[in-house]
Amino acid sequence: MSRPSFLARRSGLLRNIIVGVIAFSVGGATVAQAVGPGGVMGVFRLADRTDDTHLAAVDASGNVAVSVSNFPSTQQVSVSNFPATQQVSVANLPTNQQVTVTNETALVFRKTIAGACCSIWGDTETVDVSAYGTVRISLTFSGQCNGSLQFVVAETENNINFHIDSGSVSCGLTTSRVYEVPGKILTILMSGGPGQTVELAVYGHN
Repeated sequence: MSRPSFLARRSGLLRNIIVGVIAFSVGGATVAQAVGPGGVMGVFRLADRTDDTHLAAVDASGNVAVSVSNFPSTQQVSVSNFPATQQVSVANLPTNQQVTVTNETALVFRKTIAGACCSIWGDTETVDVSAYGTVRISLTFSGQCNGSLQFVVAETENNINFHIDSGSVSCGLTTSRVYEVPGKILTILMSGGPGQTVELAVYGHN
């Protein structure tokens, strides 16, 4: 065998030994394969010590294709450098929007009660205020000034009246009182003298 040929084969052997040493020092590899015609290393593969079928390809430039697994299913990602104010665009809304306005006052009930000219009279009115959280009752007394108007406000449940408030109104005056009675039905009892008239108004508020 000529000396140049011997030196070429020896150089190839040394190259394979170096590749093997690198393979054993990287990731606990147990198998190294050197491939390349004419003694030129093109691609070699690293094998997993626990499973020789798991090979990692390393090209001549030193790039290794690596697959990483066994990460937790949920990863925390930190994103910075966003502007403090973000613009949000919402599309596909209907042209006409329905708006529900609360906090309103409505006239629930109104009536004028006129007493007989020559006798004491009484009147009872039942008003459903169950749709409101707060109600205002207004009583205006007019007519002959021969006594005051008496009134009683009660909560009615199962045909039984439970007293809430009572009072009187002097001739020519008005009284107005507020009650918190959500979901209730009120009964208002009034009595007056001959020729006396009362204006009753009930307002509901939410």
